[in-house]
Amino acid sequence: MTATAWSILPPIITIILALWTKEVYMSLIIGIFSGAMLFAGGNFLQATLTMFQVMADKVGGNVNILVFLVILGILVAAITRSGAMNAYGEWATRTIKGKRSASLVTVLLGIVIFIDDYFNCLTVGTVMRPVTDKFQ
Repeated sequence: MTATAWSILPPIITIILALWTKEVYMSLIIGIFSGAMLFAGGNFLQATLTMFQVMADKVGGNVNILVFLVILGILVAAITRSGAMNAYGEWATRTIKGKRSASLVTVLLGIVIFIDDYFNCLTVGTVMRPVTDKFQ
């Protein structure tokens, strides 16, 4: 299958919808479906099957990563609900006295908690937000 001028249509649809509706995920799904419709020659059923087959093929190889990220998200939610993040934030707010030390503690916490890049962002961001907001 060779690329034609029609192949630029799905990205244009996606960008216009995202800017117009401010709904990025829905715009991406519609853009993906419009590409599948072009690929399937306008056949709705074939486009739907193609879209889900391609998505399943792409996600299938990354299931272990997705499961790991879900587990990390559950861990962050459990830590947040337990109040541990708030307790650390309150302690850090009392201990840290300036903007520079708040930044330094944030960097050090990011180094200590570096298990995964997503987990690092979720935990350090959630824990240190009240502290860094106080010393802006």
